[in-house]
Amino acid sequence: MERNAHKSLQNLEQLVNRTPLSRAEREALSGDVGVLEQVLAEFVKARKELDQIKARADEMKKEIEKKSKKKEGE
Repeated sequence: MERNAHKSLQNLEQLVNRTPLSRAEREALSGDVGVLEQVLAEFVKARKELDQIKARADEMKKEIEKKSKKKEGE
């Protein structure tokens, strides 16, 4: 997903560079692409953190279930 989004941003940057715009317009659009790249990087980081939290929650759930079964067996 990250790779596809990055490729799309590269394509957008190339399109901006090929479009006949004034220098100021081109710089403004390039800045927008830079902001999009930052947002994408933050999203990917947050997604990884969320995946780690989910994995930890799954581990905790398994431990709780294991302890519950152990208590039921006593």
